Amino acid sequence: MMKKSKSELPTTITITSSSSKPKSKNNGGKKSTSEMLSNYKTKQEKGRNTEEEKRLQLRRLLAARSAHLPGYSWCADWIQWMRNNHPLLALCCRYKENPVGTGERLIILLGSISFGLAATNLVYLFYKIYDDANGNIIIISTGDDSVNSPGFTLTYEMFALWTLGSLIHALIDLLVWHITACGCCMPGACCSFCGCLRKLGPYITITLCALFFGVASTAVVMRANYEGSGGEGSFFELTQLQLNFRSYSFLLGYFIELVLVYFVYYPIMATIFFSGCLRPICCCIGGRPKELERQRAEKRKRAEQNREDLFEDDPYLKV
Repeated sequence: MMKKSKSELPTTITITSSSSKPKSKNNGGKKSTSEMLSNYKTKQEKGRNTEEEKRLQLRRLLAARSAHLPGYSWCADWIQWMRNNHPLLALCCRYKENPVGTGERLIILLGSISFGLAATNLVYLFYKIYDDANGNIIIISTGDDSVNSPGFTLTYEMFALWTLGSLIHALIDLLVWHITACGCCMPGACCSFCGCLRKLGPYITITLCALFFGVASTAVVMRANYEGSGGEGSFFELTQLQLNFRSYSFLLGYFIELVLVYFVYYPIMATIFFSGCLRPICCCIGGRPKELERQRAEKRKRAEQNREDLFEDDPYLKV
């Protein structure tokens, strides 16, 4: 028989040593301390990232005044809508995740009241000074004698205040809100690369609200002087401050109107907009149904994107 050469001996030793590896790998099926610690850290980091993503999503929805939050029913959505968006209730009942704080809401509320006061008095002064521009649009009377019977008269002044003035007021409120919240610049949003602009939002809001307050103060003084002078006086005389408190009695009626707006009209109109019943008439006012469809479409798009990414990363799924 032929003897094995010396070059073949290391091969036999290598095979023998490789067969002994499974013994150290299958050490009773137990993981080492370093492996267990690594797995724990991975799971903890994954859970933290998931919670952070959910928190950012909630902040983006609250910043956009969303009518639906994930997992909420109709009643729960209505309650969160009122808690986060009502001009007065949201001061103390808002969610802690809401990006607009109490101080910012107070400034927005002051700006909204100032703009409404300025619009009311400026429209009043315009139609009082230019009396020819005013007139009756609709006259509704009851009874046989149309002169002495009580009725309702819709003038151009009232129509301009209730339509154009109210529309501009609502648009200004939305503009100031979105400038303050700046939800489109939050992390994960469409303009997240402009995140530095979120720091400018509160300063722009303070500037706008200070401007509205100045215009409102001037309009109030001008109306008080106009009524105190019996409808006479130049523009310079109307802008002078005169402390005649009887001339400012119209402010009481305005604040009574604000109470009715915030506690009667606002809940009713907000519920109508929230329910989405005006969507067949105006598609931009979709309320909760439209927000549900948007979030479902976004969820489907995200799932398709994840499926495409998995298909590209895994070579065994490629055809």
